[in-house]
Amino acid sequence: MVVIRGFLTCATGCRALVKGAAVLLVAAWGLSSCGEPPQAKPTPLTEDQLRARTEVVYASVDMYKPVAGEQTQLDVYQAPMFYREHPAEQESIDQDLEFARLKLTDGELALDITQPAVYTHEGKVLHGAIDHEQITFLWFRRAGGQGPILAQGLRLTYDSAGFPAIFEVLEDQSGKSLFYASATLEALALERHGPVLQGRTYALEPSRAEAPEALVVRTVKQGAQALGPLVYDGFAGADILQLHCRCAPSQLKAIGNSVEYELIPFGSLDATLIEALTRELKWGDAGKDLGFPASVWPLASLRLPDSF
Repeated sequence: MVVIRGFLTCATGCRALVKGAAVLLVAAWGLSSCGEPPQAKPTPLTEDQLRARTEVVYASVDMYKPVAGEQTQLDVYQAPMFYREHPAEQESIDQDLEFARLKLTDGELALDITQPAVYTHEGKVLHGAIDHEQITFLWFRRAGGQGPILAQGLRLTYDSAGFPAIFEVLEDQSGKSLFYASATLEALALERHGPVLQGRTYALEPSRAEAPEALVVRTVKQGAQALGPLVYDGFAGADILQLHCRCAPSQLKAIGNSVEYELIPFGSLDATLIEALTRELKWGDAGKDLGFPASVWPLASLRLPDSF
């Protein structure tokens, strides 16, 4: 397996991220669009810090729970439940920072902050002789309420029994390609491939020479039912901080507000709106996968068992 990761620079300073054969033009947190002065970027977290943040217990969160939109046929229980870090002294939700709905205003891409929404896309990916379901969840925010439109997302790859097995994060400030994986899948990988490779934590992780940026943050317990994950994200940043099974104990002390977000099929959007979004986020060819690398990326990047 050969994974290429590098940067191409355009004349005005934009960068294109190369992952394998897929070229992903990224509108990442802290990166400016072409022609704009670059913003200061935070120091990337180390692998130990990325794993340590999954153990944090939050004093207060706002809860976002899914409801089916008129056009979605997706089982609402497959969608994530979001816990968003919420400062104790703040009484209202700053919806300008999360889960905004896409719209066109005078032909320009804009966000509607009054109706929280998460966009979905369903597909399949072949591994061995089995077609595995994939569901992508994508949501939008505007950096600091005033900056460029940013995307964050999760792509779930399901096992043959219908349980989510791989949880792939769209973007992280660390620059790493972050995965969460079911504990069941990790056990199968350990059985198939043997001991964890040197310098790695999980059997699913490839050697650093093959894919140095691929990181399994942690394994996720598999519950009795196939449900979407619990996702924790930060108040001040776009990163996904934690991902857990809904069957896991909540890592919080209080819920400040409870809000419903609507599931909207990405394919139901007007073509003009999709074109505007693709230009805004500089997705290029990655637009067909909603900003993610090609659908085979998680399968090519991890040491998977022959079947799962």
